[in-house]
Amino acid sequence: MTFDFLLRGILGEQRVDKELETTKNLCEWLGYLPLGLELVGRYLQEDPDLLIANLLEELEQERLGQKAIAQSSEKLAETEITAKLGVQAAFNLTWERLDAKTKEVGELLSLFDPNAIAWKYVDSISDSLNWSKKDVRNGKKQLYQRHLIKRLEQEEANYQIHPLIHEFLGSKLQASTQTQELKQAFTSTFIEIAQKIPDVTTLEIINSVQNAIPHLTQVAKNHLDGLNHTNLFSVFLGLGRFYRGQGLYASVQPWFEQCVSEVKSRLGENNLDYGWSLNNLALLYSDQGKYAEAELLFIQALEITKLQLGVNHPQTADSLHNLAILYYSQGNYLQAERLYIQALEIRKLQLGENHPHTADSLNNLAILYSDQGKYPEAEPLYIQVLEVLERVLGSNHPNTKMYRRNLEKLRTKKREVPGQQQQKQTSKNDSWLRRLKKRFFG
Repeated sequence: MTFDFLLRGILGEQRVDKELETTKNLCEWLGYLPLGLELVGRYLQEDPDLLIANLLEELEQERLGQKAIAQSSEKLAETEITAKLGVQAAFNLTWERLDAKTKEVGELLSLFDPNAIAWKYVDSISDSLNWSKKDVRNGKKQLYQRHLIKRLEQEEANYQIHPLIHEFLGSKLQASTQTQELKQAFTSTFIEIAQKIPDVTTLEIINSVQNAIPHLTQVAKNHLDGLNHTNLFSVFLGLGRFYRGQGLYASVQPWFEQCVSEVKSRLGENNLDYGWSLNNLALLYSDQGKYAEAELLFIQALEITKLQLGVNHPQTADSLHNLAILYYSQGNYLQAERLYIQALEIRKLQLGENHPHTADSLNNLAILYSDQGKYPEAEPLYIQVLEVLERVLGSNHPNTKMYRRNLEKLRTKKREVPGQQQQKQTSKNDSWLRRLKKRFFG
């Protein structure tokens, strides 16, 4: 492949051969980077009378007027820096030919993850900004024609931006008077998606939001200044639920740890969202078997919830319940029993005896007694759970039937020969409500 192969493909043999030496200088000046050659080629293609020598002169003048490049590139080799500056000069010449609205669309695109942008998100944000659909379509057309964005053939209406172009667009955004407005519109769109991710996810839900996750990640990494305090918690919770729903706990951890740090920094140690962020990280640590770390966070979250909502609030009961589950998992049955009972009393008082969370507390306390062979204490609690489920879900609901079978198993155990060792695994099958309640707050 010759040095001018790409330019010959765009401009034709005759035009390149006419200024062959200048074309070679241009390629060297751009560091032979395909992106730079593509930009200048398309730029020349639009003006058949523009000499390559004149373009090279324009590019050199443009580069001389540039400020120092971004810190992220300061460690590049000197030749790479020179080549990058050349591409930036070519980009700037192309940028000047765009109309005002197309430039705004380009600035908006700099907020996205550059690898795959579903255009439906651009349209949604544009609508929230009251931009004309026709203007946005024209902007996309101009950006595509000038090769600032590339269409992904395998995905419908999905686009990609070269990392350098993405960086240059970002610099234009920073210099814009609309920076904060665009950031707020961008973050609001993806926060709304994050808030719709439930605690218990399905494959259908995962698939419906997966194209948004890279851009939600951009919010968490780079655009938190576009969020207000009430939405700060949601971005991390959404990311955590997405990865937790797939069992990817290692991917959940950094988001929940960052959530604790960011919420504490911006909202303070006594804020309720900080308590929830601690609780969610504790739940994750507990699932990973990091019980000591989880206990400290659960206790801290409980104290914040008591302080902000009071000792008899249902969310205080939730915190007590989660800490009790941790103690149960460690075999600390005395501590678990004490907290289960406290949570049960609060739920009865605040939610009523027919509420699923009240049944949850009854169920877990019954499991605790059953695991210790205290069948006479466990049986009436199982009966109460079954009665609640029959009233709330009906007699034929699968969960009601499951609990009816579990009650029969417990009664069978009571009739077994005294001293026969109980198998804990059976009672653990009773714990669907316990596991469901061990949830992320949000």
